[in-house]
Amino acid sequence: MKISLPLKLGILIVALFGVVIAGMFLYQPMRYSYLKSRLLSDEPMERDAAIRTLAAEGEKVLPILRRWLKSGDARLVGNTCLVLINQEGDYWKALLPELEELLDGPVSDITGAAAGLLIAKNFQWEEKYEENSHRIARFIVCKLENMETYQPEPEDEEDSEYARIIELDKFGTEELCDIMRDIRDPSITNRLVHILRESPNNSAREDAAYILGELKENSFVELLGKKLESDTSRIVRNSIASALGEIGDRRAVQPLVKALENDKSKYVRVTAARALGMIGDEQAVRQLIKTLGTDMEAVVRAKAAIWLGIIEREEAVPALIIALKNDRDKNVKCKAAYALGRMAAEPAMEPLLDVIKAKPGEEPEEYGMRVTFEEIPSLPIINSCLSSHRGWVDNLHRSAIIALGKLGNPKVVETIVTYLQPDVHPGYREAAAWALGYLGSRLATKKLCASLANDSVAIIRNTCAKSLGLIADKEAIGPLTHALAQETDNNTRALCAWALGQIGDSSSISTLLGALENDADIKVRIWSAQALGEIGGEKAIEPLARIFNDSLELLKKSVFPSYVDDLCWMIAWALGKLGGDKAVKALENSIEEADCRGGFGIKEACILSLLRLSAPGAGELIDREIGRGYEFPYIAAAWKRGGKSLEEAREELQFDFSDSFRDYDTLLYCYAEIRWGNAGGFEFLVNELSPYVGPEFLLKWFHNEAFSYMPEGFPQYDFMSNHALRKKQTRAIKDWYEKHKDRLTWDAEKRKYYLIPEVEKGNQSE
Repeated sequence: MKISLPLKLGILIVALFGVVIAGMFLYQPMRYSYLKSRLLSDEPMERDAAIRTLAAEGEKVLPILRRWLKSGDARLVGNTCLVLINQEGDYWKALLPELEELLDGPVSDITGAAAGLLIAKNFQWEEKYEENSHRIARFIVCKLENMETYQPEPEDEEDSEYARIIELDKFGTEELCDIMRDIRDPSITNRLVHILRESPNNSAREDAAYILGELKENSFVELLGKKLESDTSRIVRNSIASALGEIGDRRAVQPLVKALENDKSKYVRVTAARALGMIGDEQAVRQLIKTLGTDMEAVVRAKAAIWLGIIEREEAVPALIIALKNDRDKNVKCKAAYALGRMAAEPAMEPLLDVIKAKPGEEPEEYGMRVTFEEIPSLPIINSCLSSHRGWVDNLHRSAIIALGKLGNPKVVETIVTYLQPDVHPGYREAAAWALGYLGSRLATKKLCASLANDSVAIIRNTCAKSLGLIADKEAIGPLTHALAQETDNNTRALCAWALGQIGDSSSISTLLGALENDADIKVRIWSAQALGEIGGEKAIEPLARIFNDSLELLKKSVFPSYVDDLCWMIAWALGKLGGDKAVKALENSIEEADCRGGFGIKEACILSLLRLSAPGAGELIDREIGRGYEFPYIAAAWKRGGKSLEEAREELQFDFSDSFRDYDTLLYCYAEIRWGNAGGFEFLVNELSPYVGPEFLLKWFHNEAFSYMPEGFPQYDFMSNHALRKKQTRAIKDWYEKHKDRLTWDAEKRKYYLIPEVEKGNQSE
């Protein structure tokens, strides 16, 4: 059948319309497919043109971009994010669910692209994802990866010491460390390793090394060691050396030794010396001794001297004495004197005497009178008890005076006392007061009492009071009591109260009660409470309990002078020391009131004091506190339950007793382990023991409790002996533990540790 012309024309027109309509439907998909191919092109100009074209389309392109974000193709996802970054307006917010889904995956180029987009758009991710640690971690890693490539080295090498701190504040690296300790996400760790290996930005590699060090995983040692030798940036090498020290693996010693010998940057060598000191094995000690004698830079030799003193190996003493005598830099000599004093090295006495008998240097150094952490009780509330006095002093002379006191030889008392004369520079008077306290000789009591009464500089009177407490001579009670009543300086009165507690004579109770009740300064009242706990006496319980309750009321109302929460904390501990039914009742009644500002710390003190007193209600209080969002009750529960149930408590409470605790909680958990038969707890305890623990009454209780379970022959530790004797006792305990730790076993029936006989131990190993 022949088709007519009109029909042909009709069919043609329909076909044309069909083509047009089909083209209309197919044009956009074909166009976006074409643009997608250009996004994936290897040619940068093509990719940039496609990004600009798509970005200009605004809202209508979002469905296509949403599909591409879900593709799983890292390159396509990355360029899609670039499109959104280049768009004007807030159209990207419509795709936030897809972006968050990407962020929840393992760290990769895809999560990096999503985080980069949100960062570029100034999205307030810190607030939005405050409860989502994984997302926060991904954002921070992304910021490290996307730092600008250009990062000049500081012109002055001294600036490199501060470079890492600046970058940490800027990019949230400390926060990432905290998160990583909890989540341990391998994908993030791998990304940090990639940054350290590949990032062109110095600060990104520096921060990545720092984080890997803070994670303390031995698997990073080999990589860090290679990068320490090969990285071109000294700030990165500095961070790597620090990381190796934090990890503490002996495999790091060799690369650190090479850095200490060969690195051109003196501050990298300083950090390498510190890292070797933290590891502290024999090879590290040998290298530090060598560095002390040969390095061209005084700052490196000084760091070597400091760490040799901290490691406390006897083979370092001759090298330190040589440095004290002969080093051409006064600061190195000061650090050598510090190290010799810290080690209580007896052969150093004559060289140190030679230093202080010589005329002070003609080029004195400015000295800000201050007290270091090791020289005061470790509670933070005493830190403010120290004023300052600036002046000029020969620091080598001063360091030698203090070091002589730490050696513990009473023959030097007469020499040191001459520096307490009123016409001597206050810097030397203060050093002499400290030295006499470390020395612990009662031969110095009268001179210290005279300086406490008459010295014109408050911080020297502070130091005299502290040293009288360390010596603990009853002859000082009268002068300390007078100073507690009449001294105008608040800090000196506080330290007088503390010293009376260390002496421990009941004749001081009335004076201390008066200070607790009436002194205008809260610090004086705090240390009066502590002293009353040390001395004991039932008549102190009632006023302590009353002041405790009054102070808790102030805390509840949030109307209180400074340190009231610390006063409550100290009173709780004092009541635990005093004991008796009245003390137990006061503590139990105060638990409820402690749910206020500062409440956790006060609760901890109350619960531990009740545990110490074996109060029946302590267990119920602990159980009630469990599950309220902080670690302490779990540790206290371990202390209470003990025995075989110590391990069961971990499962029952569904709580991970990990190294994430505060130091104080870690100590307490170790004490719990020791108390119920896990000898491994001694490892931490022995390492924490030092002569500076002596004045701290809280640690004194815990250490004595733990030591009471040890077998016969365990070395004694006298918390009130002088620095040199406590140093010897510390060494003896550490040596004993290293020798016997594999034989230390618990007798559950006798609640005592004993040593397995060598023969029996051999049979067990077979």
